[in-house]
Amino acid sequence: MVSVAKDIPLTEAGTPDSAAWSASLKTRQVDLDIAVIDQCCHQIAETAPELLAQGMELAEIMLALEMDQPAVIAALTLPWQAQSPTLRDEAVACIGVDAYQLTESVVAMANISLLTMADAPLLDSERESQVENIKRMLVAMIDDARVAVIKLAERVIALRRAKQASHEVRRDMAQEIASVYAPLADRLGIWQLKWELEDLSLRYLREDIYMGIARQLTARRTEREAQIEALKVEVKGLLARQSITAEIQGRAKNIFSIWRKMQSKGIAIGEVYDARAVRIVVKDLADCYAALGVVHTRWQHIPHEFDDYIAMPKENGYRSIHTAVTMDDGQTLEIQIRTEVMHYEAELGVCAHWVYKDRHGQTRQEDKAYAAKMDWLRQVMEWHEEANGFEALGDLLQRRVVEDRVFVTTPDGHVVAMAEGSTILDFAYRVHTELGNRCIGGRVNGVVKSLREPLTTGQQVVVLTDAEQVPQRFWAETSLGILQTHRARSKVLAYFRTLTVTQKISVGRDVVQDLLVRAALWEAFQAPLDELIRAVFDIQTDVFYAQIGSAERSAVAAVVGLLTNSGRPESRLGEATSISIYAVNRDGLLNNVTQAVSINHLSLLATSATTTQPPTHAEITITVQFGDWLGFFVLLDYICGIEGVIDAHRMVE
Repeated sequence: MVSVAKDIPLTEAGTPDSAAWSASLKTRQVDLDIAVIDQCCHQIAETAPELLAQGMELAEIMLALEMDQPAVIAALTLPWQAQSPTLRDEAVACIGVDAYQLTESVVAMANISLLTMADAPLLDSERESQVENIKRMLVAMIDDARVAVIKLAERVIALRRAKQASHEVRRDMAQEIASVYAPLADRLGIWQLKWELEDLSLRYLREDIYMGIARQLTARRTEREAQIEALKVEVKGLLARQSITAEIQGRAKNIFSIWRKMQSKGIAIGEVYDARAVRIVVKDLADCYAALGVVHTRWQHIPHEFDDYIAMPKENGYRSIHTAVTMDDGQTLEIQIRTEVMHYEAELGVCAHWVYKDRHGQTRQEDKAYAAKMDWLRQVMEWHEEANGFEALGDLLQRRVVEDRVFVTTPDGHVVAMAEGSTILDFAYRVHTELGNRCIGGRVNGVVKSLREPLTTGQQVVVLTDAEQVPQRFWAETSLGILQTHRARSKVLAYFRTLTVTQKISVGRDVVQDLLVRAALWEAFQAPLDELIRAVFDIQTDVFYAQIGSAERSAVAAVVGLLTNSGRPESRLGEATSISIYAVNRDGLLNNVTQAVSINHLSLLATSATTTQPPTHAEITITVQFGDWLGFFVLLDYICGIEGVIDAHRMVE
């Protein structure tokens, strides 16, 4: 396992011993130009000695990740150049053009805050500046991934050195790193940096949780290490008897990952399967599956803890087999199985590209892994640009990391990976923007479904379109759950933000009217509506409607706020509210309606239904217990998405 923390040698006076450090590099990385490193250390020591240790720590991370010389030199001199801009001109002569350009790119990012922009009221000029900064950062990373690696390493050092900072500074730094930089390290596959960024961020944000888990792990460490050593011997013997040569490693799970699993599954630390784990590293792919067979023959495996990331790699290129088994003592053990190449890529991530490039020549597989990560970065920039900066980059990165996957097929058998919970409309936008724009539903395994139908693994999906269809404003409402992926939502946002101001105002007015009609309040609110908008939101009505029309402001949230704060008696929502539904009659219609109530976790108090003569259409009345207007609008929209439903609205006495 790669270690990214290494003690810097010190002189007797307690200062960084750069001579001893650079001398040690000769035996650690043969392709480094030690003379250049010595010269850089000397120049830093002469002009800013207090920054030498920090630069050496950064360079150590580059060395641990086996990055090339320009990256090592850039990291070594980064703190010096960041603090002393006037020295940059003379720095080129010292460090070379390649390293200088890397530091320039990282320094340019120093003042960029990547936290959400949508939560703070920014002026248009500030918003545009922030968007451009983020775009520049992403472009720099795509241009040269070493920029991202150095920036991530710089954040690691910043967290390590934040112990003496104020609580507020530590909290803000940890929040940004947890939201943006740890997910970025994950997506680039640099696990060692990811783990340290996650753990240190958790320590500053929730010290109680961090220290509690750390104490429990420490208390059981001796016992756990003894168990792991015994298991390594047993597993190695089992594999050897089947002529499988393997390296067996004990594997410790980082504190943040343990906490996240405890939270997501509601379990105690003793139930975290991979708190006790081993990794099997074999020579080739065939041995991976042979080793898996040996393990599953010896111990009972836990089915829901099995993942084959070799057959279906993670989106960031990660490949490995994960399984968990029940040991003879009744406890669980997680086992990872991978080849040496997979292990190398998993440890170094995007950094492996630089190692292969400089030392071994680029093989096709390593180029593919690197290209996949760069393609992901390009997609992030595309989504962020299409959303015009209104999407929070931190949320975008984080959600893309944590989402599970479902795999569906097109009619020609092409497999498409989607985020868990993705709808038919998400799928349509995944295939092509125009397909999404004109989507009216889909055929799932031959059965017609609404465009908001969630997909599951193994389904075949055919998108149904209408040439007259255009993106609907309600698609962009996150509370309605019609779209689940950022990719699709960014396409819809891009459509509405290209409208003229007049068109945005018109769309906004229509959406607000539609919601009030559904609530049976349009007649009561139509006349005083503009006055109420100014009173409740303290904003000009045209600006208000334009914000809704462009999807910068949530229409559902705005109308809920309007009804909640208007002070008008008729805007009160009774706990027992009746809804009238008019639809094309068909088998299963009433069942679909009642299921919609259940799916939205609401209580159905009463229901009745009649049909027209002849029975081509149905009129259904349901009485539902609501807690607020938001729940009402979510259910109404869900019902309107049911096949055959023509109209649905609140009934008033």
